[in-house]
Amino acid sequence: MSGSRPAALVTGGARRIGAGLARHLGGRGFAVVLHHHGSVEEAQATAAAIRAGGGTCHLLAADLADAAAVETLVPRAIALEPGLSLLVNNAARFVHDRVETLTRANWDAHLAVNLTAPAFLAQAFAAQVERGVIVNLTDFKVTGRPDPAFLSYTVAKAGLGALTDLLAVALAPRIRVAAIAPGFTLPGGKQTREKFDKAFRAAPLGTGSTIEDLARALDFIIDSPALTGLTLTIDGGMHLL
Repeated sequence: MSGSRPAALVTGGARRIGAGLARHLGGRGFAVVLHHHGSVEEAQATAAAIRAGGGTCHLLAADLADAAAVETLVPRAIALEPGLSLLVNNAARFVHDRVETLTRANWDAHLAVNLTAPAFLAQAFAAQVERGVIVNLTDFKVTGRPDPAFLSYTVAKAGLGALTDLLAVALAPRIRVAAIAPGFTLPGGKQTREKFDKAFRAAPLGTGSTIEDLARALDFIIDSPALTGLTLTIDGGMHLL
């Protein structure tokens, strides 16, 4: 990768947290390879914002539940940007279930996107990148008191947290691996703004996490060469409750 500009592959980068992190990376000089699935218009808008700020952004579409698509995503990104040195596993499936409503299909779908895809993307990244950083987006729920809501999602994210620790050991010293566990950041699903604001303010610090908070955490991981195997929980202390 000598002589190549630094580049980042951000999965699920079309909207919400992924879009915010992609725009931030574009602003700090990374060429961004932005993965998306169904959010085509949002992906185009995020790419346009990065380019308008003087950055570089490429779009790659892939279904992370499709093993063949996952297998080719990193090589496709490197073909566009040979300087790929950062993988941000942000894409996630987030569908409500509890043990009473658990189905095999929803369970399998969550694990495919939230855990299996990051594992095999990390494998491909480590096989083809000389030195780099992998950052996994987990969730504050997996670092504090267990919450049986969103059961399949939470189990998959807990697995991603464990995978972070395992990869940090397995891929050292060439590849550093860390995670960010956001708190309440943006309204999700059918949540009203009123309910979101109440949850956002319920943390001990009176605030959840903002995109800017998460971008600062990402910067800290990127810029700390002695950091690996660590999850930064950015949630206003919500995991303590």
